[in-house]
Amino acid sequence: MATVRFVESALDLEQARDLRRSVFCGEMNWDRSVVDDGSDPGDGVALGWEGGKPAATGRLARRGERAWLELLAVLPALRRRGLASAVVSLLGQRAKAAGSTEIWALAPAGSVPAFRGLGFLPRGGEDDVFLMAKGLG
Repeated sequence: MATVRFVESALDLEQARDLRRSVFCGEMNWDRSVVDDGSDPGDGVALGWEGGKPAATGRLARRGERAWLELLAVLPALRRRGLASAVVSLLGQRAKAAGSTEIWALAPAGSVPAFRGLGFLPRGGEDDVFLMAKGLG
């Protein structure tokens, strides 16, 4: 059974970072400096577990008045099991408790259908990246 919680230790945070590297650098060929940007908030990184192993992660960041979902990642073999939804839900609860009414994300074009499935709607974009938002009502 899957569980999702905020990271509680340095080990949790490193496991979240390893998972991101696996998905973004390994699968999507992103530069590691984008993934390891040093911007992890102390209390805004979620980690999902499946079968006792890290399986999903995402982080919440505040920029001005907006709450942002960043670096949402799920291991390929464990996708379509609700892990991304659970991570977004947990981060959305934290954003709402901090006074946000929406959570924003930048989605690569190939991920737009997945973000739509999570309740995000396009608010603008270019050829390869889309600005998306989800109400937290």
